[in-house]
Amino acid sequence: MAHGYQNYSPEQGYLLPVNPLDWLPSDSLAFQVYEIVGEFDLTFVHAAYSADGRGAPAFAPQMLLGVLLYGHYKGVHSSRAVKRLCIEDLGARFLTGGIVPDHRSIHLFKVRHQDSIKELFKFSVHLCKAAGMTPLDHVAVDGSKFPGAASKDSSVTYVRIVDEEARLTAEIDAVLAQGFEADAAEDAQWGADHDGFSLPDHLKNRQDRLAELRKGKAELESRARDRETARKEEWDKTAPKDRPHRKTPDPETAVPEPDDRYNFVDSESRMMKGRRQYVQGYNAQVSVDSAHQVIVACGITNDCTDYEQLIPMVAQTAANMGKRPAQTLADSGYYTNRAMLALEESELDALVPPDNKWQRDKTISPPLTEAEQEELNRRDRMHHRLTTEQGRADYGYRMKTVEPVFAQIKGSPGNPLFTRFLRYGIKRADVDWHFTCMAHNLRKLIRFRAKKEDENKETVHKASRRVRKSPKFKNMVIEGI
Repeated sequence: MAHGYQNYSPEQGYLLPVNPLDWLPSDSLAFQVYEIVGEFDLTFVHAAYSADGRGAPAFAPQMLLGVLLYGHYKGVHSSRAVKRLCIEDLGARFLTGGIVPDHRSIHLFKVRHQDSIKELFKFSVHLCKAAGMTPLDHVAVDGSKFPGAASKDSSVTYVRIVDEEARLTAEIDAVLAQGFEADAAEDAQWGADHDGFSLPDHLKNRQDRLAELRKGKAELESRARDRETARKEEWDKTAPKDRPHRKTPDPETAVPEPDDRYNFVDSESRMMKGRRQYVQGYNAQVSVDSAHQVIVACGITNDCTDYEQLIPMVAQTAANMGKRPAQTLADSGYYTNRAMLALEESELDALVPPDNKWQRDKTISPPLTEAEQEELNRRDRMHHRLTTEQGRADYGYRMKTVEPVFAQIKGSPGNPLFTRFLRYGIKRADVDWHFTCMAHNLRKLIRFRAKKEDENKETVHKASRRVRKSPKFKNMVIEGI
């Protein structure tokens, strides 16, 4: 008995043209990305291309930007993986219009438009602002350590560099002495014009390694001098009674710490302490609005700590949004007297605990008067605010605002998204981080608009039901109107 299967002929050619809009459901992510990219002002991107008609036609910036965003949402970040996505993924094929750009073209697009990507991040912030998603009532600042493209095994301590430099210098001297002896013997045997003095390959490799070691050593010594210079500047600004010690910092005599490290693959990255392990990478910073977890400012630093990042992030937030946040929240890693003083002078409200003492203190303190607060020093005033009922409620926004954003960006162990930088150098990492934050904002905007559309449909549906149930409508139906 024959089975009633439907016809199955995947190799059958189409007799009529295919409509790409029929390939995917109406709520497909590809359609959403296509619509959101269509709202972008790409004037500064187009300006980078030739307008005189010479040369081969370039790929449309809207197409490359759309497929890069789509790939980011799919957890695909490398140029080769994005190219493979354009071949195998139906949504990516729709965004490219059936074109398969080469991985070099995808990579060069990111390289050519590094500054433009930062502007596109600002534009994503403005789109969210226009949608009413960023009231700036509470803005939380935080950072997370992301591994870089270089392995931490490529980092070498200052002590090891010095020892390796001495060992290689001795080996090179010994090989050179041996070469001179051989040259003298060959001159006596074959004559002075014979090429018996060329260096062997193993000696050339040693010299290259020695040059790299000396470069790393000089870089670590330069960092030590820069640190001591910063300490000297801070020392000069501090009153003598408040100085931590009596010895004046001297940049000229500064030497690296024995454990200072230099990475020979990505010298701009740093060894940083993450949550569960040390990573060789960068410190990614974000400033997030509490209403819809929109990133309103972002940046990259190779500073292992967050002490110097609060003021730049607050300033960038005000610049991107056109106004200052009502309140800024950050953890104790951002607290410095210098930062708190700068915020007070700018009349910016901030809740930044100086330590974790307030968490151990479970009591609720009654609010003090302004006169009583004036008698306290800056650290005690901040501790008091955090132990009041209002202070605890305000600071509670920090964890539920910024912590989920990093979780959403990194994904989960079973579905990892953006977990490391794939290109060398802090400038490229900064561009990739801006692109990642822009993609996060656009995903929030897409979901916000979809929710608003559903709410509007539900409102219309409820209104229609109320009309149909009204006596007046029933009488109209009975009378045939």
